[in-house]
Amino acid sequence: KLHHRTMSRPHHHSNPILFKLIAKTQSFHQSASNLLRPWKVSHVISVIICCIITFTFLFENYSQSQFTISRSIKNGNKYYIFGYGSLINEESRKQTGITGKAIPARIHNMKRGWIYDVDTIHHPKLSNTPYTAVGVTIVNNFDSTVNGVIFDIEYDEIPKYDEREARYQRYEINPKDIEILTTQKDNDDSFHFLDENAIVYVYVVPDEIVLSLDDINSRILKQSYIDKFLAGCFDVDGYEFAMECIKSTDGWNGFYKNDRDKSLFSQEKIT
Repeated sequence: KLHHRTMSRPHHHSNPILFKLIAKTQSFHQSASNLLRPWKVSHVISVIICCIITFTFLFENYSQSQFTISRSIKNGNKYYIFGYGSLINEESRKQTGITGKAIPARIHNMKRGWIYDVDTIHHPKLSNTPYTAVGVTIVNNFDSTVNGVIFDIEYDEIPKYDEREARYQRYEINPKDIEILTTQKDNDDSFHFLDENAIVYVYVVPDEIVLSLDDINSRILKQSYIDKFLAGCFDVDGYEFAMECIKSTDGWNGFYKNDRDKSLFSQEKIT
């Protein structure tokens, strides 16, 4: 329409630039008409539907990966992990994934010991295997407790910890067994750390792979792991908390190996 109105003006030949623009517009209009002429209405509708389906699929996948899964609240729940060994150590946690605030806690009906074999097959990313790590089992004794930290975690970070803990089993802790502790660094807000929608996981050692505490030679206690474990305990609340970590862990009489000279963490953080 713009083309026809412009061409009706008697003085358009006096402007060569305008004349070229009009010629190009007319050529584009004819090309578009020739291109669309063979198409039926049904073809156009089909293309539009395909575009809508493709856009919807891409948007749904993008929204799930960028918004839904990445939130720590999924299906109305908020997720936490109870760390009782090297996961007590903040620097060790950061090597695995993104975590939030950590609060000291004590879990009842649980027992800790040097009972997990960190082998090369199931932990190919570790360079200092084999060695023994601490693990926990669930017991029917409320007075049996394990201290550590509860830290909140994004939903999509959980698989990273599943991979780190390899043959451990992720177990949901009964809220009645959770005792939140206050420290010199915290205040009464610690008691409100968990709400009714909180799900707290812990990695337990399956019964079939628990190392026997009676076999001293089956356990290899490396100083580099002990450093991470106890350094985390000291960082949480000092001497008393670290002593509880030691006393509530069975199996310290395994085969001991001092490998501090091969551990960057020990060399940089331990005095």
